[in-house]
Amino acid sequence: MTAIDVETLRSRAAQGDGDAQMALARVFDREGRHDLALQWLQRAADGGHLPSLTLLGARLLTGRGAPQMPSQGVQMLAIAADEGDAQACGIMAVLCAAGQMRPQSWSAALDYLFRAARQGDERARQQIGLLVGDAGLGEQVRSDGAAAPWTQARVSIDVGAWLRSAPPRAVSDAPRIFVFEQFLPKAVCAWIMERARPKLSPAQVQSPAAGDIHHGHRTNSGMGFTLLETDVIVQLVQARIAMATGIPVTHQEPANVLHYAPGQSYQPHYDFTDPAASPQFAEMVRREGQRVATFIVYLNDGYGGGETDFPHIGLRHRGQAGDAILFMNVDPAGAVDKRTLHAGLAPTSGEKWVLSKWIRDRPRAQF
Repeated sequence: MTAIDVETLRSRAAQGDGDAQMALARVFDREGRHDLALQWLQRAADGGHLPSLTLLGARLLTGRGAPQMPSQGVQMLAIAADEGDAQACGIMAVLCAAGQMRPQSWSAALDYLFRAARQGDERARQQIGLLVGDAGLGEQVRSDGAAAPWTQARVSIDVGAWLRSAPPRAVSDAPRIFVFEQFLPKAVCAWIMERARPKLSPAQVQSPAAGDIHHGHRTNSGMGFTLLETDVIVQLVQARIAMATGIPVTHQEPANVLHYAPGQSYQPHYDFTDPAASPQFAEMVRREGQRVATFIVYLNDGYGGGETDFPHIGLRHRGQAGDAILFMNVDPAGAVDKRTLHAGLAPTSGEKWVLSKWIRDRPRAQF
């Protein structure tokens, strides 16, 4: 943006143009001048500019580029949603689904999701299309827009069915490894892949001295969902994982989507943090808890190779799209189980996508 463009924005913003005030706030954000950005967002919000109220609320909720003031942030989001802002409705749907700053309620989450869809939000409409129980009705919701049969769609969604999965099959007793067949519908797998695809970046590994770093031990890419980057679909998936594992959803780390192109791999590694490996790791376990379980959903078919390999026990597993595998990173006594050494083998052809969930032994902060 040129200096002339910025001056034009300043002039329009000074005259009370909410769109210009929000655009000017984004300019200041790009320059790292977050205090000025917040001032312009606040002016726009005070003037009734709903997108600015939504953005300001989200930033106060998370503390990104703003002081973290979650109560004030969610209050702003609720006001914007009540005034008809579709994006605010989508965020409130996530907060109700996750039970963050609002009592956990799937009914309230769906109410907000439907309000977002009625306001023209494409992502909300696509989610509803995935959630309804009838394929034909789902297609109507996805394609008909304002003319969609909203009431029929709302009553057809069975949240209880979404949270249940078939019992797992044990494939190893030591370490404890379980397989879930058809854990997720393929359409949901496709939705998650497409949500993650634009935000993939080279994956990292954990170093005791330097934190998360890039390393040749891991050559795949990935994307991690923050709370506000999730949606009702992702929240339902996380709740289903909690039901399947018997470990509360609050113990889950953010959902990670991993992508492997041909030849890319994650060499043998552990998912637990070994407190005996370094003082830094010991402190990390003391502060954040242990990763006691890993849950992986295979999101696609159409690739060769790419198995999950457990070399210490001679097990290689590759699920079909929608299948899942759970392995416990600790033994029944809670000690790290080094038999869980595993690798994400490279695809020999095609691309491999998985959803990976690390689960800790205690609740973790969501923001």
